[in-house]
Amino acid sequence: MTHVCLVAQVAPAEGSLRSSLVNLSYAFEQCDRIFNLGGKKPETTAINRMFGGARPKAGRVFFTDFSDDPWQQASVRRELGPDQPYELVTCDGCGHCMDFHAPQPTDPQPLIDARSRFERYVAEWLGEVDEALVA
Repeated sequence: MTHVCLVAQVAPAEGSLRSSLVNLSYAFEQCDRIFNLGGKKPETTAINRMFGGARPKAGRVFFTDFSDDPWQQASVRRELGPDQPYELVTCDGCGHCMDFHAPQPTDPQPLIDARSRFERYVAEWLGEVDEALVA
């Protein structure tokens, strides 16, 4: 049986509000307690093979991260191809899923720019779908 433990929210080495005690050892020990792994590290090979690991088996995916997002380390961190673009939004207070909230007049310019780029990709991808349905 494959167990998946999420260890992405370890404390960064510097400048974090998260305790430095929240590290990989802490996360693995937590997984061991939850899944009774007998001290073994979680098996991730099968999951990575199934879904592609650092190169997800998908297309038309716009990957985003934010400068204050603790999930960055578990994310795709670069553009993988023309239909798998990546955007790192860097600004004060830019955190997890900011691109999904309704636009606000107070949104920082980097967020506005990233959202605009996302909208262009979606419009292009949906246009291709519409053309395929007509053909």
